[in-house]
Amino acid sequence: MMMRAHRPVAISTNGPEHELRTRVDPRTIAHAPAGAHLTISALTGLTSVTTELKDDGFRMWARDPAEAGQWASVTWRPGQHEFRGYQVGDRPVWDEVVDAYFQWVSWGEPQRDRFGMSVTSDGQRVWPDTPERVIAARPQPPAAP
Repeated sequence: MMMRAHRPVAISTNGPEHELRTRVDPRTIAHAPAGAHLTISALTGLTSVTTELKDDGFRMWARDPAEAGQWASVTWRPGQHEFRGYQVGDRPVWDEVVDAYFQWVSWGEPQRDRFGMSVTSDGQRVWPDTPERVIAARPQPPAAP
């Protein structure tokens, strides 16, 4: 069985669509240390996939795994300083990824080993350095019937 991260990404093009432009290089976020990815996932609930393009380009996709119609992709091409992207859905997916990345930077770029998770009957909490500094909390899902 394939691991969840290796399964094909299911997306939908149903929903509002628009192009976007950003000065944030998608490679900066995609190649950031694991602490950045943990922060982005914890703060946004989004997942990402990257691909190298045949023309030496690079593309990063970010999506809401719970809603196939909420995603964004941004493409880097050699020589560009502004990057083009595409977004589907009402959720500002790319903006959330960028905001979470820079939040991680503002915390001093903590590595993955500085994060912890507390799991109780109420749910789970993700925190850097100390359990009192919760950055994300997810309630416990209801028990299956």
